[in-house]
Amino acid sequence: MRRRLLRQIYPTYLLIILVSLFIVSWCALRCMEALHRSQLERDLLSQARLLERTLHTGESSLLSPERIAQLCREFSQLLPIRITVLLENGRVIGDSDANPALMENHRNRPEVRAAAEGAPKAVERYSSTIRQRLLYMAVPVNVNGQTEMFVRVAMPLDEIDQAMRSIIHRVTIAGLIVALLAGCFAFWVARHVTQPLKQIREGALRFAHGDLSYKLPVTGSEEMAALSAAMNQMATQMDDRIKQLLTERNTRVGVFESMTEGLLAVDKSRIVVELNRAAGTLLGIDIEKTKGQPLETRVRNTELHRLLATAIDSDTPVEGEIQLNGETSRILNVRGSALCNPDGDHIGALAVMQDITRVRQLEQMRQDFVANVSHELKTPITSIKGFVETLQDGADADPKARSRFLGIIAKQAEHLNAIVADLLMLSSVEHQTRQHLVSLEPLPLRPVLESAVEVCNVQATAKQIPVTITCPDNLKALISPHLLEQAVTNLVDNALKYSDPGALVNVTASTEGPNVIIDVQDTGRGIEHRHLDRLFERFYRVDKGRSRQLGGTGLGLSIVKHIALAHGGRITVESTLGEGSTFRLHLQNAL
Repeated sequence: MRRRLLRQIYPTYLLIILVSLFIVSWCALRCMEALHRSQLERDLLSQARLLERTLHTGESSLLSPERIAQLCREFSQLLPIRITVLLENGRVIGDSDANPALMENHRNRPEVRAAAEGAPKAVERYSSTIRQRLLYMAVPVNVNGQTEMFVRVAMPLDEIDQAMRSIIHRVTIAGLIVALLAGCFAFWVARHVTQPLKQIREGALRFAHGDLSYKLPVTGSEEMAALSAAMNQMATQMDDRIKQLLTERNTRVGVFESMTEGLLAVDKSRIVVELNRAAGTLLGIDIEKTKGQPLETRVRNTELHRLLATAIDSDTPVEGEIQLNGETSRILNVRGSALCNPDGDHIGALAVMQDITRVRQLEQMRQDFVANVSHELKTPITSIKGFVETLQDGADADPKARSRFLGIIAKQAEHLNAIVADLLMLSSVEHQTRQHLVSLEPLPLRPVLESAVEVCNVQATAKQIPVTITCPDNLKALISPHLLEQAVTNLVDNALKYSDPGALVNVTASTEGPNVIIDVQDTGRGIEHRHLDRLFERFYRVDKGRSRQLGGTGLGLSIVKHIALAHGGRITVESTLGEGSTFRLHLQNAL
């Protein structure tokens, strides 16, 4: 388990302080003891020299043994020392603390031998006589150059020990106080050192959690301040870089997701690496659930898998069309290329998918339109050509035949003219809608509806079908009167064509929310449900034979659809077979 830096630094500081304090105190005590010992030895030597001079009565005579013994006792009362005087042969003749007669020979005592050799020195030894530890010092007493006796002085070491203990006690107390103060100071220093590191650690954690706007305080030592400043600069640079990367990423994601083309990336095992929203929509799969999954488990289309497998191993792009069958059938143009890493190795494939269903539908519609136009034009042209050739072959000699043939030719020419007129009308409406050339005005609807019904009045009278109009006089809509009249005319004409005599046709205008609705309702034969989706296509007929018999061009409802689009509206139909149909124009309200 890792420990905090303070717990590592502080004990080390404290140990160094305590060891240093112990060594210094021990050395100081040893020095003091040695100094005290040296001073004591000098004092003993001085006292011994003084006593040695006291024993002389002259330059060549000494005091008597009795007087010497008396002086030893007198001096011991004045000085806190033990005094011993012994002859050169070691016999004690005077002692301040014991009876000389009872004392053994002291000639072999170390301090006496040192004095005899002319080099007095202090000797520490336990005295069995007075039962104390003493420090001894002896000096010779010379008469005419000859050593006659020795003066030995001794001092108990108990006082020295007591003094040293007192000093040690004081030094110990002082050392403990110093150690306590030093420990506090060491703690302060350690905390002062670790506090900036703690702040840097907290700042680093905040940086790691994404708070790059946080700034470390630039305080403390030069090194710590430099480190804090460097980390602040690093955080600022990281923040700028991250923001730049996020902006670039969001831009790429925005472009990626905004593309109408589908993008799909797979690895060599055809595991889905990435795909955009358009690809998910085109393939009918959930983006989040598909990422990281094998493509085969999400999209079951062998052509797509084959194309991707080819793209993975190919150095050139591959392209093909695939058809997806589902609720709605789709045709996709897929362009695949190898996905490479920076070293140029193939690591997967990238497919760009474009929905060309509408394009193919438009192509099919164009083909159907060309075929239908050709067919629609071919029929009257063939008829006209046939009757003209018949007349040229001599039929014009028969007035009745000529008159009948010319009538047929005129009728087919009129039908041909109607087709051309409707095609031109449809083209004009489409052009005006694309170029936004249709001018809409808030005008009353009723006059427009009445004009449309009036155009169809002859046909309605011939089939004995009453056409009624239900429209408030003040009802207005944003309309182009000419175009709307054409649309309503086509719807009423269509209702009359496919209604039996005696049926009813109702034209109703009303408001529905923000829209104005124009209903053209008939009680004719109705339309099967399977025809409703294609009813507004060009040249589409429910009953081709009946439509041609009635003279229809197959473009009327398509024209209505594009007029509705030009008005910003739409056309819908509801029909029940055997009961009739209702065509409904949705227009913008003028209010």
